[in-house]
Amino acid sequence: YIDESPPDMHGVARTDPQRVEVEGTVVNNSAQDALDVYVTAEALDRAGKVLARGIVFVTAQLPSHQAEQFSARVPNVRGTSSFKVFVSDYRAGFGRGESP
Repeated sequence: YIDESPPDMHGVARTDPQRVEVEGTVVNNSAQDALDVYVTAEALDRAGKVLARGIVFVTAQLPSHQAEQFSARVPNVRGTSSFKVFVSDYRAGFGRGESP
């Protein structure tokens, strides 16, 4: 499977009045390459309600058992208490050494 880094492995890199930049790592734990990988970062309030989100294209190809860093921009919204980060889209490709 492909997944974002564990919750303690992403964090806020920069903040300005308009946006927050959340950085982390996507890990491909699958035996197949992951293609066209996207990550979504959501700004949450204390109750877990989504206040804002940012979607970022990470890479065209993430090889099997490899990792890639990402940086996602989320609108800076009053009331944000935490961020949720997850892989929101990708396509499975062929694994290394496999033939069609």
